[in-house]
Amino acid sequence: MSGLVLTTTLGLLLGYHTLEKSINRYRLQLVDLTVSSSKYLSPNEDENIVLGMENNDQNKVDAEFRLEHTGLTTAHIGMDASNAFYVGPILRQEQLNRELKVNFPCTIRGAFATLGQKAGLSLWGAAGQKPIEKISDLPLMVGPIPWARKIFTLVCTAWVALVGFLVTGLWWERVKTAGQR
Repeated sequence: MSGLVLTTTLGLLLGYHTLEKSINRYRLQLVDLTVSSSKYLSPNEDENIVLGMENNDQNKVDAEFRLEHTGLTTAHIGMDASNAFYVGPILRQEQLNRELKVNFPCTIRGAFATLGQKAGLSLWGAAGQKPIEKISDLPLMVGPIPWARKIFTLVCTAWVALVGFLVTGLWWERVKTAGQR
């Protein structure tokens, strides 16, 4: 029974830090932007940050959107290529979605400098012929537990297995007592 309580408590703690989402909306001239990701970015894992762009103008707009890191923690942005979300035209009334992978490496020695800190990520962009400018700092944090997503998956699997084992045991006892009557 204590195993069930322990895995449930650990699952709830990890679930809070891996499932809570951050969705922020911004506007740059006639382009509506939506940035979504986990609120707590799991250290030592690739996390996705998605940028949704919608052109509300009747003309195409040339746009550029980037994710910059200015925080005190170490971060790798754009694991596949660069820190650019999107560079190119957005056609009239078009909606585009792009994603970037971000990784906050954490070692045992540098854990206190990374875990639970602000991510230090900001969204930069330009539309039309204007120069690139800072749109906003993103309200994201580096999670307090390294590998939180993987551990959460493992804990949930263990919890389901433990509950399944207990239910099977109770069912077997019921079948056994029903057969003795």
